[in-house]
Amino acid sequence: TNADHKQLQRLERTLRKFIDKHMTQAFSANWPKHRLPNGMYDEWLERKQTAEQVGAKQRSIIEYADFTYYELLICRRDNWRQVFEPFFKRPESVRESFQRLYPIRVDTMHARLITQEDELFLRIESRRLVKVIPK
Repeated sequence: TNADHKQLQRLERTLRKFIDKHMTQAFSANWPKHRLPNGMYDEWLERKQTAEQVGAKQRSIIEYADFTYYELLICRRDNWRQVFEPFFKRPESVRESFQRLYPIRVDTMHARLITQEDELFLRIESRRLVKVIPK
């Protein structure tokens, strides 16, 4: 379970870095204000402000993204066409990977054991997502 937790953390850190880098290149550092699905920016901002009010150090707003939002952000039509299509090729592929990963992430992050099949899905789907990200 610890190895699965670490793999999910690496995946999420990699996705955040990738998304932020390419969205910033395409739309400037202010991209979250204008390129997130409805309500998502306000939610991230509220999480960020709450964390900072209790003493957390300042971090980029994408650090407050929920795992379930990456697929929505990546597959949003305009973001897809202008940024992510060259990397992932098919939005259905991205959706499939995230749909398989959601329940595994929830169980792993809440200290519930996952099955061997889940571990295989975690390895395969993480690889599918990460292999298209330039090093």
